[in-house]
Amino acid sequence: MIQKTRLADTPLTTKSISDTPAIGIDLGTTNSAIALAEADTAELTILENGCGERTTPSRLTIKIRNPRA
Repeated sequence: MIQKTRLADTPLTTKSISDTPAIGIDLGTTNSAIALAEADTAELTILENGCGERTTPSRLTIKIRNPRA
């Protein structure tokens, strides 16, 4: 079970920050990726998306509801 803790409830010390894994998000213009850096090792893991790919195409959709002529 994952225990959820609000950041405001956690004292910020050097030990608590260094023991916390970090997530990095690369929002590229063509592709995006998410990486996980474990706190206890120098290991960096690029996470896979739902299709098993390590990168996801960056897309933005804009829907215009009432275009004016």
